[in-house]
Amino acid sequence: MKLLKSIPGISEISALIIIAESGAEMKAFENSGKFTGWIGLRPRNDESAGKLKSTATTKGNKYLRTIVVQVAWAASRTKDSFFKEKFDRLCMRKPRKKALIAIGRKISVLIYNVLSREAPYNPDFLKVCKKATFQKLLEYHKKQIEKLEKSLSKTQEKRSVIFVVAQTPFTN
Repeated sequence: MKLLKSIPGISEISALIIIAESGAEMKAFENSGKFTGWIGLRPRNDESAGKLKSTATTKGNKYLRTIVVQVAWAASRTKDSFFKEKFDRLCMRKPRKKALIAIGRKISVLIYNVLSREAPYNPDFLKVCKKATFQKLLEYHKKQIEKLEKSLSKTQEKRSVIFVVAQTPFTN
């Protein structure tokens, strides 16, 4: 129970319900995806003849799904947490309830990992950033800044030339 309470948003009551519903024995599930599917937080991918159909979550343990979604609400309101930042970023491009289900899925993966490894939640492990990808992004944005500075200096030169021409007196 102490391991689960280390995850943001999980209270003592929700930890007890999670343990009661899942059995706290993660050996029954091959991986976190299977656990998430058993909860019912895995989105469907229905496509037929090029048409995208419903992406509603799959059916699963309704009691555990309810608790995980409530925990996601609590975690998305926790100050200075990864889940609040992620929820805010998701809300920019998705409706709030879909973003909430995405946070709930992340928390269910965390629950699986915490219980299977028997180690408390460590927020430093969540922010995974590959150095190579980060360096490429950094180089790309540096080049973009240089291009913008060049175009800005060219437009300022044109304006100064136009201003100088406008300042000269006309002689007939």
